[in-house]
Amino acid sequence: MSSPKTRLFVENDLERDNPVSLSPAHTHFLANVLHLGKDDRVSLFNGRDGEWSSRIELLGKKSGTVCPDERLREQKPEPGPWLAFAPVKKARTDFIVEKATELGTEHLLPVITSLTVSRRINTDRLAANAREAAEQCGRLTVPDISPLVNLAN
Repeated sequence: MSSPKTRLFVENDLERDNPVSLSPAHTHFLANVLHLGKDDRVSLFNGRDGEWSSRIELLGKKSGTVCPDERLREQKPEPGPWLAFAPVKKARTDFIVEKATELGTEHLLPVITSLTVSRRINTDRLAANAREAAEQCGRLTVPDISPLVNLAN
């Protein structure tokens, strides 16, 4: 079986015939953006159980269910470099996270240096950017993102 074009990162454990509940965001994306429906196929991965071809069972307004039925790829370690970076303007920091994820970075470490202008970051937004980049580039893992720390520490 060929791999479905749409890949989604989920937190749930993945195993054959064990239905997975979708988040409202995933449900909206599949139903309203991609116009998928019952019996269409998507790939799921969670960074632990490999990648699974899954059948959409239900897509409601705010919830949905998919059922994994075939493992497409076994989970393998994806060790990579750590990247320490100083936050820059919002869109550029998002770009750094996206590209670092695509290049296989294992851990992202935002740091404040003596020349850092932007001293706040939204780690939830950065984590979402990393998940989306992993979905698009074919990785089976998503890099960890540390809280902002001072480089001297």
